[in-house]
Amino acid sequence: MTVEKGDWNNKPISLLFYERSDNMEKRNLKQLERLFDSGFKCIKYEDGENGEFKAYFKNFETEKIDTIISNDKNEITKMKELIDENSLY
Repeated sequence: MTVEKGDWNNKPISLLFYERSDNMEKRNLKQLERLFDSGFKCIKYEDGENGEFKAYFKNFETEKIDTIISNDKNEITKMKELIDENSLY
């Protein structure tokens, strides 16, 4: 199916959801990579009761902090892998 940019009215809802989820996943993973590239370290992450994942970051040189929140299981798995690869411990 070919759909012109901005022509979302002709897309099936499942395709719209997939594209939105995929873009959101890529955005959070890109943000995570940017944080690590900018000297941030993950200081804590936690899984909430409803499947929500929160990761807290700090750049110890600039004293800046940031947080990433996700509800997407696939994204959470990828984020945890990246965090573990770049862990302080």
